[in-house]
Amino acid sequence: MKISYNGIEYLKFKATDTEIEYFKSTPLVNITIVGECEINNWNGNISPQIYITDYEVKKGMKFYL
Repeated sequence: MKISYNGIEYLKFKATDTEIEYFKSTPLVNITIVGECEINNWNGNISPQIYITDYEVKKGMKFYL
């Protein structure tokens, strides 16, 4: 599963079908992510990425950025 925000890609490997369906059906959520910082160097392009180790979906108001 990949979430892109502010030029950073957040990756969760081995995401369950339930997790994927939740985020597909609920595109606006407030989420706290814990992860490991990495650098993606692909085809000469360097970009930051975070491997998600845990996350929590916060209850409350959803908003647009």
